[in-house]
Amino acid sequence: MKRVKRVFVVTNGCFSMTDANGRTLAKLFGNYDSSLLAQFYTYGTPDFSVCKNYYKVTDKDALKSFIKLREHGSVVKENDINSVGTSGSVKKKMPKTPFKMLLRELVWKCGRWCGKRFWAWLDEFKPEEIVVFVANNSFCPNLARKAAKRYNIPITVYTTEDYYFKDFNYLTRKPSFLLSLKTWCTLP
Repeated sequence: MKRVKRVFVVTNGCFSMTDANGRTLAKLFGNYDSSLLAQFYTYGTPDFSVCKNYYKVTDKDALKSFIKLREHGSVVKENDINSVGTSGSVKKKMPKTPFKMLLRELVWKCGRWCGKRFWAWLDEFKPEEIVVFVANNSFCPNLARKAAKRYNIPITVYTTEDYYFKDFNYLTRKPSFLLSLKTWCTLP
């Protein structure tokens, strides 16, 4: 019988029944042993029936770490979720603009959110494989890459979104000829 690996899941939204990505991930890992999962996430209310080991860093935490030059983020325990105000409520959607997207990436890239507490949490878990849920950011894949190098483990990339097939340019919000051509050329 093949031994099941400890999997570190890197995503924006957590395993949850409150949003589409969370439900998709929860169903994907629903039959997995919850003690063999750990998840890094930025928003949502985690489902502890799927996973018992969560680390949350919100956009606000990343911004605080950027401004205050110290680590922000925390391990989320099941009893924290039952407390008022600590559930990490569902992220409010704000219109994406090139400036906001660039600023967000800069904050995540330069902030100190990923520090000793985070690595101590992940060292204790001892991941053997990483699954990164691709979203419209670069910090999740970058975190997955850093962890893969640190532990010398493989990464599995998972996406259900249409990011590969987007045919508009975020700078102009108009269709891009080059992106449309790329998509058209890659179809069978």
